[in-house]
Amino acid sequence: NADKLTGNSGANRLEGYAGNDTLDGGSGNDTMIGGDGNDYYYVRDSGDSVTETNATASTGGTDTVLSYLSSYTLGANVENGRIVASTAANLCGNSLNNYLYAGAGDNVIDGGAGSDTVTYYYGVSGTTGVIVSLATTAAQATGGSGTDTLTSIEHLRGSNNADQLTGNSAANRLEGYAGNDTLNGGLGNDTLIGGAGSDTIRFDTLLNALSNRDTISDFDVAADSIELENAIFSSLSSTGTLAAGSFRSAAGVSAVDANDFILYDNVSGALHYDADGNGAGLAVQFASLSSGLALTSADFLVT
Repeated sequence: NADKLTGNSGANRLEGYAGNDTLDGGSGNDTMIGGDGNDYYYVRDSGDSVTETNATASTGGTDTVLSYLSSYTLGANVENGRIVASTAANLCGNSLNNYLYAGAGDNVIDGGAGSDTVTYYYGVSGTTGVIVSLATTAAQATGGSGTDTLTSIEHLRGSNNADQLTGNSAANRLEGYAGNDTLNGGLGNDTLIGGAGSDTIRFDTLLNALSNRDTISDFDVAADSIELENAIFSSLSSTGTLAAGSFRSAAGVSAVDANDFILYDNVSGALHYDADGNGAGLAVQFASLSSGLALTSADFLVT
């Protein structure tokens, strides 16, 4: 069953066994053992220990530690960690693919091994979004959630506000959640998910159809836009909304005249850049969208 076990100020031992359990030892040096299921552990004292004995996700579940400490490292078989402390706090993952939830203060978050995600879903208390880049491992002022240092992090999830999320040269997954977000995958074959709101997907790195092609999974032509940096898309010399004649959409689309620079295959969802605009040279795919979108030049902004 799903148990909720709460300790007192003593050194408690809490065992959840099977089920989706919530274990909160309170103050004191507590021992918490979740067993099978999706378990939550509240760690309030540096002497607390968390034990997950089942390493099999199908039965052991997905487990989360909520840390009130100034520093915490996830133990074996625990997938997720959340900084609850509102002051400066550190969180370190393990060898699993961790979800690490930033707090409201200044955080140092180290994913360790595995493919790890930092999320700001709980880390923002006001209406200001976060500005976070995976391209730096230096401390960065996030705007909405303190000054954070991210190490060995592959993916980002934003807040419910207007966030700016930037990837690095790896294959990143960036998710904006709610709010009018700006997502920039950087180099690498990235997955970009704007979520609710009017989102902007930005492209400003060297094009390569094999190693720098992003997937935009939820593009909404009624709300979202694609931003193209003309230092990369150099044939788009005029900034502002893409000229109508510079865009073509069709099944198996190709450039046919001198200015068909942005091409959308409405069957495959492939989005290409044709530098000469007439098909003489090979067009480069830089993104994949859903098929069948009513995409027009008005969905693109040249900067």
